[in-house]
Amino acid sequence: MFSNCNSADNRVELSSSENISKTTSIELSHIRDFYIEPTSEVTIDRVHNIALFNQQGDKIAWINSDKNQVFVTDTIGTHLFNFGSTGRGPKEFLEIFSVGFDSENNVIVYDAKLDLFKKFNSSGVFVVTYAGIRDHGIFASSRKLLFDDGHLYISVMEMEKSNDKNFWKSKTIAKLDQNFELVELVGQFDPQLNGTTFLYKYPMVTIDPGNENIYTTHRTLPFIQVFGINDLRYKDRFGLTSSSFKNAEESALRSDPIHVRRQKNLNQSFVEESFVSGEFFFLQHSTYSADVITYGDTFLRQPYLNVFEKNHPHRFLGEMKMESIPIHITNENQIYLLKDNNPDNFTVEVYDLVIDI
Repeated sequence: MFSNCNSADNRVELSSSENISKTTSIELSHIRDFYIEPTSEVTIDRVHNIALFNQQGDKIAWINSDKNQVFVTDTIGTHLFNFGSTGRGPKEFLEIFSVGFDSENNVIVYDAKLDLFKKFNSSGVFVVTYAGIRDHGIFASSRKLLFDDGHLYISVMEMEKSNDKNFWKSKTIAKLDQNFELVELVGQFDPQLNGTTFLYKYPMVTIDPGNENIYTTHRTLPFIQVFGINDLRYKDRFGLTSSSFKNAEESALRSDPIHVRRQKNLNQSFVEESFVSGEFFFLQHSTYSADVITYGDTFLRQPYLNVFEKNHPHRFLGEMKMESIPIHITNENQIYLLKDNNPDNFTVEVYDLVIDI
């Protein structure tokens, strides 16, 4: 299937996915729930609904935004360790922007305000601080730090191109070495975004080491680009506009008063962090209600998962309306959902995703 769009006065032909959702079945089979309880050292407070799983899948890092703290649990909710507080010291943070586990289970934190990477070992003990990325003329948009074979992959934008005139010319993927030095800057904005407005267009990345792919998405576009991990070259594009994905007739602008921008956002779907399993790619998107805007709690959004075959031709298998926020999908299609972010009842559900084609 192909769809055409106008892009900066040039006619661009863009591939999209074949829709076979009428002949597929996607169901959830409940496995278990677990609760995360406060301890004498850790309070839950306002926790990001983006959780970071280690490569072995047995540890989860959570971010307590109110206290600039990271706490780590296992996958049944047992508290393992925590670190951090507000400040400029080696063990402190001004803004925990993104977190990840490297291959040795060290926890890496990127502080966006300090522009520093900080490493803590597998027990949460501070190890070392590394310089950030701004000296390379880029800033990060990744909420997850994704490691493979000793390298870190993050989504970025080039500072000099972060404007309405040419943001779509920016590279979108930074590959860093084990000392967080820039190795290569690659990737591209989806061609459908050429000549559009800048707001909400930043890239996000998902990596699939087993399939040697990097996937990039953008905040207001339900399409995915594929790049190779080894050569970092463009490979493919897939996706489609599903029945629940909203495209605002009038895009929000940076120049809009905040109340106007918020009203426009009610008519726009937003792509969230996506997931990849052994067979499938899951594009997460959501709609925002007036309650999200009123209370500033993105937990109140309505999430969806669009399911695609991860290998070419990337057929579209269906869309699921989720009752809770997806935070992780394993290689075996087990999905973790954040059911309740209330500090007094912080609950995660685990399901099997059963997909029949």
